[in-house]
Amino acid sequence: MSDTTKTFIKMCDCEEIQAKKQYYNMGDYFTQEVLGEYQLCLCKIASMPKSTTIWLPHQGQLQEMVKCVWQKLTIQWTLLHSFTINVDGKYTLPCSGWKAESMEQLWLAFVLKENHNKVWGGEKWEIVA
Repeated sequence: MSDTTKTFIKMCDCEEIQAKKQYYNMGDYFTQEVLGEYQLCLCKIASMPKSTTIWLPHQGQLQEMVKCVWQKLTIQWTLLHSFTINVDGKYTLPCSGWKAESMEQLWLAFVLKENHNKVWGGEKWEIVA
């Protein structure tokens, strides 16, 4: 299952990620805000139109978004060297100081950095100068 923290939901709630998904497929996770709280949902039908929900991609879906000619091993090597592994087990992106709390957050940050030159500032995605 994908990360379902409020931080990950905020990170996923951006055009760069949400524009990639027009229909949910069986097994996709998404969330919607109901009375100020996020409700986690799992798509259980073959194809469902996306509405006012937020898609929460899992690691495999995030890895598929990294568009490059490198082999999978090289991508993972580049990912690990783009971040600093801390003693507390979290990953820090050197140019922002932000710490990822899950592998989904780490992969999402890598996707936005590689594909859109953006980093997570703790509250929103920011373009790297």
